[in-house]
Amino acid sequence: MVREPGQADLLMASVRAEQSRVIGDVLEASLKKMAENRARLAEERAEREREADRLRRVEERERADARALAEKHERRRAYFADLARRGDEWAGVLADREAQDAAAERRKALGSRLDARG
Repeated sequence: MVREPGQADLLMASVRAEQSRVIGDVLEASLKKMAENRARLAEERAEREREADRLRRVEERERADARALAEKHERRRAYFADLARRGDEWAGVLADREAQDAAAERRKALGSRLDARG
C-alpha cells in the first residue's frame, strides 16, 4: 500500500493532535486532582486548627474552674480559721469569767466563814 506523501503528513498531524489531546486530558486530570488534594488538605488543616482551638478553650475553662475552686477553698479556709480564732477568743473570755466567778465564790465563802466566827 503506497500512500501519497500528503496523506502521511496528515496522518502524522492527526497522531500528534491525538497525543496532544491525551496529554492535555492527563494534565488537566492531574491538575484537577492536585487542586482537590490541596482543598482537602486545607480543610483537614482547618479542622485540626478548630479542634486545637476547642481543646484550648476546654483547657482555659478547666484552668479557670481550678482557680475558682482554689480561691473558694482559700476563702473557706480563712473563714474557718477566723471562726477558730473567734472560738479561741470566746473560750478565753469564758475561762476568765469562770475564774472570776470562782474567785467571787471563794471570797463569798471566806466572808461567810469570817462572819460566822465573828
